Amino acid sequence: MVFIKRFCSAVLLVGVLILSVWFSRGPSAVLALVVASLLALGSVREYFGMLEAKGLKVFTFYGSAATVIFITTIFFDSYCHPLNDGVEYSAIIALITGLFILQAFERDPRVALGNIAGVLSGLVYIAWLWSFIFRVMYYPGVDGRWFVFGLFLIVKGGDMLAYVVGSTMGRHKLIPRISPKKTWEGAAGNLAGGLLAGLIIWKWFPCGFSLFAALGMGALLNILGQVGDLSESMLKRDADLKDSGGFIPGIGGMLDMLDSLLLTLPVLYLYLAFTR
Repeated sequence: MVFIKRFCSAVLLVGVLILSVWFSRGPSAVLALVVASLLALGSVREYFGMLEAKGLKVFTFYGSAATVIFITTIFFDSYCHPLNDGVEYSAIIALITGLFILQAFERDPRVALGNIAGVLSGLVYIAWLWSFIFRVMYYPGVDGRWFVFGLFLIVKGGDMLAYVVGSTMGRHKLIPRISPKKTWEGAAGNLAGGLLAGLIIWKWFPCGFSLFAALGMGALLNILGQVGDLSESMLKRDADLKDSGGFIPGIGGMLDMLDSLLLTLPVLYLYLAFTR
């Protein structure tokens, strides 16, 4: 039943993501912005919840609003003016400046470090890393949608195979102090899923990958996806939380859905930047 819930939730959410990415051209592009913003907003609020569980005071409203503003800025920058870094830097400077101004009016000066560090870490970890989905999607000269689809297949397909292999054959714990249920067998199954996804991308996706490049990207992005998953597990363990939230049956929270994508999107963008 757990696997069925997890599978159905993953299919539904990834299906929504795929539809929003597919219709990310023309007037319907606003759908991609709305979906990406909602996922980022839910994830960053769950992240702030972890910080508050550790006793840190965070400007949750400002951090949430700044996340949506930054995601929206990168969307329009990528869609209308690809690779115009000046817009991104302007948004970062404005949001950081606003954060320090807001803190200046805080009555208790002893919470300054927690407030500022908490919001900034949330912006970097979630808003900035997740914003690369638009950089990839609208990369000039290619149909970036297929690269995003390939990433979903590598990371989420591998994740589902890892769950099946780990729950049926898993015997050796991977890093039990961080994630007691993950096993080396499950990690191997995850990597095998990533390699299989690489073969599918090479054969049927119009990305222009050679077989070697497809397998290499499949392995690299899959491993980074697993690192991202373990990284969020480390944060949850520190906050003494099982899941970042309970919004998604069988998976947990929004951040539990995005964690394996956050480290992979910038790497996929760098691949495009160095090879196109």
